[in-house]
Amino acid sequence: MTELLTLRTAKPRDVGIIAKLARDEVQRGHRWTWDARRVAQTLARKDVLGVVATRPDEPVVGFAVAGYGDDVAHLLLLAVHPSARRTGLGTELLNWHHKCALVAGVGAVELELRAQNRAALRFYETLGYEVIGRVRGYYQHDEDALVMRRDLRST
Repeated sequence: MTELLTLRTAKPRDVGIIAKLARDEVQRGHRWTWDARRVAQTLARKDVLGVVATRPDEPVVGFAVAGYGDDVAHLLLLAVHPSARRTGLGTELLNWHHKCALVAGVGAVELELRAQNRAALRFYETLGYEVIGRVRGYYQHDEDALVMRRDLRST
């Protein structure tokens, strides 16, 4: 990760930019479901943690939001602004959640991604995630999702 980027927990003031990044980078081509209201409600939950990456001149250039259960954390959203890609930021955001999960006694992280998103599939595979299933029509009933899992205690 570049030295100009700082990771911190997400704050209410970040909700708008998280929602915009989710729309532009995660939900491209689909109806916008992660609007500011939904992001705010999700981040307000006691079982959800959000981390954002900031630069001195930009409030948020990347984020990751995950819900934590007793045994498994679920990555709900991850996005990196195009200006911060290929810097290791996505890895840093996920590693933040991996560490939090282990501290909380949670041994695995699961996520869904678009089945056609080969770049994301390769990214998660390089971080030790494995495909464990497929959900037909997961994305607005017209696009399949791959379900991936990483066992944090085996690494």
